[in-house]
Amino acid sequence: MTRLALERARGRYLVGYTDFHPGLDCAADLARRERPLLDIVDEPDRVRGLVDLAASASRVFDHFDAMAKAAGHPR
Repeated sequence: MTRLALERARGRYLVGYTDFHPGLDCAADLARRERPLLDIVDEPDRVRGLVDLAASASRVFDHFDAMAKAAGHPR
């Protein structure tokens, strides 16, 4: 979808990034938990694993950032 948007934008509008939020917010979303702070106390290893997984989202950001830059969009 991003590639298509960049192709169609060509000087008419800017294409933004998807909302990336690596870290505890993303880990809580992955766990589908409403009480992530209690999970830190109750299940620290599980939370640590989810935070590590969420932190890997920076590679996804880098991918889309490179696409936008290649199309001449500002950062």
